[in-house]
Amino acid sequence: FPKDIDLITYGFPCVPKGFKVKTSTGYKNIEDITTQDKVLTHTNTYQKVLVTMNRISDHINKIKGVGCYDLQLTDEHPVYAYRNNKFEWVKTKDLTTKDNLVYNINTNEIKSDCTDDELWLLGRYCADGYRENHCLKRPILCIGSHKVDEFEKHLKDIKYSVAHQERSCIEYKILDEKLSNPEWTPDFGKAKKHPTAGAIAIGARKPLIAYNINLDTPNIEIASKIAKTIRYSNGGYRYIKAGPVEIPERNITQVTMNLTDYSKTAMYRAFEAVKMEARRYGVNVMGSEIVGLCPMEALIDTAAYYLGLENFSLDKVLETSLME
Repeated sequence: FPKDIDLITYGFPCVPKGFKVKTSTGYKNIEDITTQDKVLTHTNTYQKVLVTMNRISDHINKIKGVGCYDLQLTDEHPVYAYRNNKFEWVKTKDLTTKDNLVYNINTNEIKSDCTDDELWLLGRYCADGYRENHCLKRPILCIGSHKVDEFEKHLKDIKYSVAHQERSCIEYKILDEKLSNPEWTPDFGKAKKHPTAGAIAIGARKPLIAYNINLDTPNIEIASKIAKTIRYSNGGYRYIKAGPVEIPERNITQVTMNLTDYSKTAMYRAFEAVKMEARRYGVNVMGSEIVGLCPMEALIDTAAYYLGLENFSLDKVLETSLME
């Protein structure tokens, strides 16, 4: 078989008219699919349709899964499932409630017209929000007193109208109707709070870099002062969150940081800022470490700075071209 074919389904398993299929140009009803289309498959790639047909089926199975649309499939339709500790294709008629359905979302195509502030607000609502019980049904966000300034900063640019009052935490009642706009209907499930599922925490940001810089001193106060100088909450760099850490087994301390947007506050800038502040206290930087994963672009940016590379970019890295 050709290498670009994921699965050939003999016997033409079916789904009913109106079933939505993701194609390379958007969603289409199953009856509108032609051999000119490419559809999203279980390998998260778009593959060409070889042939289509219609047939009458005596029996349609209705399948309800967690986190996906309800499905209507004929008995012979194969479903990619996880059962008995392995992934396999299972005929619809053989599915049980012990099986786990597998489906792909092409994350490369997920786009949003929302600003970072709007995404932050939605994440806060999902994590700490609820709807009023009375007729207005306004969404309420619970914000701790120490977060009020940060919250109002996010609201400033998107022009939300709010009212608030002091309780065990501050409740912001969002009067704007954006959260209840039909265009914001979720991809999966109903657009209302589940009565028993609990809270969901969602973050919308660039990849975060956990970056620590070692100081040749056991004095935690020095590390604390340096962290306080460079972090945003005390007037430092906008995209640095920092604090002190003591490492007694090495008789040193660290300035531990989260770089929340490496394209705005680069790693080399954080490193040089700590090194400069350390001189104030007669302390030297011994080295640094990255905790977890780090975007290649952040490392390229840092290498270009210290090597003085002109017009250097990610596309000039050999491995980048090999991966394309």
